[in-house]
Amino acid sequence: FYHYLMKSVSRKNLIFICSIFSFLGFCVLAQAKTGLYSAVILPSLCLTAGMIRGFACISLGIICADIWEKIENIKINNSIANTFILGCIECLLLWYFIQYSAFHVRKFNIDTYWQLIFIGIFFLFLLNKGFLSKFLNNKLSKILGDFSYSIFVMHFPIITICKKYFWNNFTPEISAILTFLICIIIGILTHILIEKNINKIIKNWHNSRERESNSSAKL
Repeated sequence: FYHYLMKSVSRKNLIFICSIFSFLGFCVLAQAKTGLYSAVILPSLCLTAGMIRGFACISLGIICADIWEKIENIKINNSIANTFILGCIECLLLWYFIQYSAFHVRKFNIDTYWQLIFIGIFFLFLLNKGFLSKFLNNKLSKILGDFSYSIFVMHFPIITICKKYFWNNFTPEISAILTFLICIIIGILTHILIEKNINKIIKNWHNSRERESNSSAKL
């Protein structure tokens, strides 16, 4: 659906459409009585909370990409002072995001508020001007980036299982660290054992279809 929009709609109209999707999606989620991904919150349209969150977040991602294209060439002096100031802002936002979204009852239980905090961290890391983003910009982070989709896909069932079986046996901090490590390990295994093999099967199937169509064209 989004590939179709990006190919068929002008950039200006695309951002307008995505703004509407993102705004409406987060409004629905804010009014929903449940935050469960599997919960059907619009039965008449057969839409779940996860589907609506997907529309809202992908739309928001396209808007952020458009903003980034406009500001990525912004010139920031690589002075020690700027590196320190931006690094402190990175650390403060990241600490706030993790601390109050994972370990405490949220003071602002609003999806849009936490999305804005995350976007702030995201753009600061893209700028790569603070000491924290420079420190995290290493080979290990790039390797984990290859597994990021599988980690994302697997994180929700892993969190659900961990929450049920061992969160009550440890402090919140230890539970969060263990869950994080398990998500990464399972995500890496999923990527190696499943995702890569499926991609190879799809690629081979696509290549065979192309060969068949080329041979038919020659005949």
